[in-house]
Order: sequence, then C-alpha cells, then structure tokens
Amino acid sequence: MMLAINLLRRNWRSGELKLLGFSLLLAVAVLSGISIFTNRLETTLISESNSVLGADYIVRGSQPHNPDWPLTAEQENIQHTQAAIFASMVFAGDEMHLASVKAVDVGYPLRGQFEISRVPFAMNLADIEIAKTIPAPGEAWVDSRLLPLLKIQLGDKVAVGEYELTITHVLIREPDSANPFSMTGARLIMNIADLEKTQVVQPGSRVDYQWLIASDNIGQLKVFVDQLKPQLNKHQRLIDIDSAQERVGRTLKTSRQFLLLSA
Repeated sequence: MMLAINLLRRNWRSGELKLLGFSLLLAVAVLSGISIFTNRLETTLISESNSVLGADYIVRGSQPHNPDWPLTAEQENIQHTQAAIFASMVFAGDEMHLASVKAVDVGYPLRGQFEISRVPFAMNLADIEIAKTIPAPGEAWVDSRLLPLLKIQLGDKVAVGEYELTITHVLIREPDSANPFSMTGARLIMNIADLEKTQVVQPGSRVDYQWLIASDNIGQLKVFVDQLKPQLNKHQRLIDIDSAQERVGRTLKTSRQFLLLSA
C-alpha cells in the first residue's frame, strides 16, 4: 500500500500524472461540450423542420377533432389551433376558379409563418411582410395567381359558396404548402369563423380537418401525444414532420444520426 502511495507521489512530482489528469479533464469537457451543442442543434433543426408542417404534431382526418382536446391541451400548457382545407369554386363576377381553400383559426400556424404582400407576385423583400395574425372575418388572402385568373385586384370581393370575402393581401408563402389540397389550385386563406357562412361544407364534403399542437417542452408534449393516440378514431391520424414530408423526414433522420455520431 505504501509502495503504491510513494509511486503515486513520484509520478505526480514528475508531472506525468498531472498531464494525464489534465488530458482526462479536457476530454470530458470536450465531450460534454459536443453533447450540449449537438442537443441544441438537434432541437433547433427539429423546430425549423416543424415550421414546414405548421406545428409539432397534427391530428388530420375527415372529421373535426374531439371538442374536449383543446381544454385538455390548455390544462397541459400545450399550444393548439385548427384548420380546415377543401377544394371549392371561387367566383368573381362571371369568372371562376377551382381553388384550394384553407380556413384557419387564431394562432395558426404554431410553427413557421405566413408571408404576405400588397404587391402581386412580390419578390422584393421590401414588399413582403410577416403576417402577425390571420385574415379578419370577412377577409381573405389569395395566391397571386388567383388575381389574373379571376380578373380581380386587391380590395375586390370573391365569393366562396354563399359568402363574399374581401381580398386584402396576396399570399407569398405559407407552412404546409405540400398539403395535397394545395395541388388543387391557387390557395385562398380565410378565417375559420366564416366557414359556416359559406355553406360549402355539407355532409359528404371532402374536407381535411386539422388540429395542430406544439410545445417547447418536448417531454410534456410527448406525454400529451401518447395520451392522445388511443383517442383517435378510424378517420384520424397523428402526423409529425417525419410522416408528413417524406423527403424532409429522411434528411432529418440522417442529420440526427450524424449528430449522434458526432457526440
């Protein structure tokens, strides 16, 4: 025992043990730093990817969501909002076009943002603004393509079903632009409070109902999602960025593997 202690003292005085200890401390510090960095980078990467979806998770289906879910989400401090997407003829005088209509509620989107403009087909950043809210009741934002198609301009009215909406802005960019309904035609964004007034949605209508949720507390959100899954009916499915955007999902998976390997 005394021999071991004497050897330890001798090595310590010679500096070899000090060098070994410093090297070990440096290795632990570097590894910890890389781990913290990769965790933060992964969180940022996931958050930015979810902006493509408009939320962290979406319950999507042919029927509206359970009305009890928003109350539960609020109790758990989970952000939530809703949207309804459908194809509908949009009229302006004698002109018409089959558009992809998205009716959104306050707070949409939870991730990402709408980019709008007062200038059709705007490309100059000075002409583009980030929307701070959704269209007010009685108003709508439209894809620039819809203006020449219907021979209208900002300030004019268009009819969606039995209700007229005033065009206040053109839509430059939106989250979830890869939704199948966006392929139907030019997009029109309206307030979901006006949806019933249009009388477009009837029994049997093909509507993509969406209930969006998000939270910065990943652990709390996962618990909420796990509790939500058994409550889904056969007409609903829970999607995230991996399942909604296959290409983005593959890229995200590769990035995660790279970050884990780096750590």
